Amino acid sequence: MGWNVTYHLVPLAVGIVTTVLVMGLVWKHRHKNEATILFLLFGGILGWATAAAVQIASTNPALIQFVDRFLMGFVSVVAVSWCAFAISYTEKTEWIRPVPVVLAIGVPVLTQIVVWTNSVHELMWPAGTRVTDVNGLVLPATETGIWFTWVHVPHSYGLLTIGAVLVARSAIRTWHVYRGQAIALLVGMIVPVVANGVFLLEITRIDYTPFAFTISALSIAWALFRYEFLTLLPVARETVVEEMRDGVIVLDQDDRIVDYNRAAASVLSEPSTGKSAIGMPATAALPFELASIVSDGAQELVDGTNHPSDPSTIGEALAGNGGSEFPLERDQQSIDTDVSDTEPLSDDELSHRRQFEHTIGDDTVIYRIDVVPISNHDGDSTGRILVLQDITELKEREAALRSLSEELELLNRIVRHDIQNDMNVVAGYADLLEDHLETARTDGDLDSTYQEYLEPIQYNTTHTIELTEQVGTLLEAITATEGLDGAPDEHSESNTLQLEPIELGPMIERELEKAHTTFNQATFTATHGESLEGIAVYGTPMLSSVFSNILSNAVRHTDNAQPQVHLETDVGASSVTVRIADDGPGIADDKKEAVFGRGERGLDSPGSGIGLYLVDRLTTAFGGSVHIEDNEPRGAVFVVTLERAL
Repeated sequence: MGWNVTYHLVPLAVGIVTTVLVMGLVWKHRHKNEATILFLLFGGILGWATAAAVQIASTNPALIQFVDRFLMGFVSVVAVSWCAFAISYTEKTEWIRPVPVVLAIGVPVLTQIVVWTNSVHELMWPAGTRVTDVNGLVLPATETGIWFTWVHVPHSYGLLTIGAVLVARSAIRTWHVYRGQAIALLVGMIVPVVANGVFLLEITRIDYTPFAFTISALSIAWALFRYEFLTLLPVARETVVEEMRDGVIVLDQDDRIVDYNRAAASVLSEPSTGKSAIGMPATAALPFELASIVSDGAQELVDGTNHPSDPSTIGEALAGNGGSEFPLERDQQSIDTDVSDTEPLSDDELSHRRQFEHTIGDDTVIYRIDVVPISNHDGDSTGRILVLQDITELKEREAALRSLSEELELLNRIVRHDIQNDMNVVAGYADLLEDHLETARTDGDLDSTYQEYLEPIQYNTTHTIELTEQVGTLLEAITATEGLDGAPDEHSESNTLQLEPIELGPMIERELEKAHTTFNQATFTATHGESLEGIAVYGTPMLSSVFSNILSNAVRHTDNAQPQVHLETDVGASSVTVRIADDGPGIADDKKEAVFGRGERGLDSPGSGIGLYLVDRLTTAFGGSVHIEDNEPRGAVFVVTLERAL
């Protein structure tokens, strides 16, 4: 056995070392499918290059032919791995089917069987010694058999071509950073393929494919460091667009449909005819209302801060940053898109969004239509993208909200105006009657029983008036702070409470005085950690309802004939805490949250059940909070925390 030291071994050694280093980098990302497949690909490259180095260095024909058998296996590993990597990288997982997988893997397995049994059938190479002298190098001869020429080579090049097309297509259609990755991958694979093709065509007698693998390793290394390859992997553009909830229809400059996603299919003629709408004029495939929008030449750009279908997002999803060709496979057409470079329209040019209704079976769907113009790098129009957003539910909610607002306004007028006016009249006459009864009783002309009849009238009249005030305040709070679903509506300025500084001291004094007048059997006291003079909190005039409801709740829910209610305040740096303690039966722990729910009422309470719900509602709207603690030795403490206005 002899060895031949030649300069050809230097580039091969460089390629082998570079390949090993890149394999180490790829191995760090082995948790990703693409990295695992790529590691296998470079394993095949390493085996191929090593086998080639042995063949070039050896002068032993038997060893050269023996190594050639292993080399054929490494060739198959490279071809299969490259195709598998391309499928995974471009997310063409739907291609992974039993028949293609069997063909991709089965042929290399059969090839290895043919290689190792070649002496029997000579399908791979002719029998005998297959070496030749090339400029002093002993290399395998180029004579091949039927299996090599018509099965092994077409199969390997077929897999390499499929992978190259997928990656090239990704380079054309993807975002800039991913385009750089794809180009580096293509360079790394195309250079060895070209070198191998030159050898198979017998343009050169030395197979420079293993030498070209150095370029492959360097290209992958460049992609790893420059474009964060295997750290940032692209999502297939088709997946992004196809899975969008909004419908997307692409028109060419002649207003013919060149592509659309699944969400847009329901408005096209496709469902009724069973045929694709690709290639059809927009006027024929689209409903009349939508076709009219197209024919009117509407170019409505969407405000990206308010609409999920931002045209730059749509444009990039279809074209990619910086502009690129957008090939549409199904009709072999393409549009040169550059939405990201499109000049935004001015306020005067920006027209109102269009809407149209479309009937699907028994259901009517309302769409908002946005038309995004597509232009090339020269600014010439090449088509348009229609974005269809289903706003049916939004419209239904808007209608329901308008109806609810009208009903609440009507209820508020009835409660605040009609009922309260009537009860004020009753209260007025009751007061007059009380004066007359007092005069008659002083003169000895009236029995005290009539006074007992009068007191319930006065009490219930006062309570009814108080109730109407609570309901009115509650309605104001609901319409000011709540959307249709009961959650604060953050998107409507008209439905947002306008908070202002409210002086806390005078308000508390008024509510204590009113409570003492209403419930003269109760004792109300107050202490303040520091003077409330000049202390203000954020709220609205409805803040008084928070304290009036808690104070009245303390009396109405008590089991004492002469209840004691104590209020104290604590002024902090950014908040003010008001504690209102009573000596009633207290509130069980499992009820301390529930009592703030709508309709909850205390023990033997004559209240309506909305008072504490209103308290919780308003304190939350004011940016504060309310909770309940136990009082000692008995009773409950309502703790209200409000944001201090500095």
